[in-house]
Amino acid sequence: MDWSKVKKYKWQLFVAASILKKLVVAIILLVYSKDLFSQVGRAPIFTPLKSWSVNSEGQHVVVQWELLHSDTLGAYAIYRSQDSETFQLMENVKGSTASKGIYAYTDEHPYLGYSFYKLEQADATGTVVFSDVLAISVTSVPTTDFSIRPENEPGFYTLEITSQEANLNLAILDIMGQMVYADNIVNPTGKSQVTLSLADQLAPGVYYVKLDSGKDTFIRQLEIQ
Repeated sequence: MDWSKVKKYKWQLFVAASILKKLVVAIILLVYSKDLFSQVGRAPIFTPLKSWSVNSEGQHVVVQWELLHSDTLGAYAIYRSQDSETFQLMENVKGSTASKGIYAYTDEHPYLGYSFYKLEQADATGTVVFSDVLAISVTSVPTTDFSIRPENEPGFYTLEITSQEANLNLAILDIMGQMVYADNIVNPTGKSQVTLSLADQLAPGVYYVKLDSGKDTFIRQLEIQ
């Protein structure tokens, strides 16, 4: 046996194994570094709020927030509560570079007394965070009001209501004062939009739509063709 050749082969195997090991390590480092750089270059999921406030303007409440980094986009939602425990969604706001990181929402029908507000921030993955809850007291609020308009589809009408009352009674009267339609309207957020289908219930003619808030009664005229 030629021991010199055996030693030579062993040495070649050792060198090949060493090169292979270094190659594997290099590949692992390359993959890791790419992931690391992608993480460094990625924008933060959430940007801290520079300011978050609620202020009264007459009978309205203006909700405002400003981002610490104006170039960070996200989706926002404003919630309101009357007791600081049970919150209801008031408005969804989509992030925009045009806003320069400054956003505002006007609550035209806050609660009489204290209203509590909180802001939800959401990123593209669906992860959300909430702001602190802010409270404001309003001593005067708008009265109940409503409008009714026909839709493009015959027989359908849209009723828009603004009221502090959570439940309202709707009645439609004919010209003789007889009730021909009645319904209960649930109005949890202070502003509701209800679609009425009247084609099969009311004949063409003039009617009076009456909305009763429990405190006041409001009447609008409706003509069905």
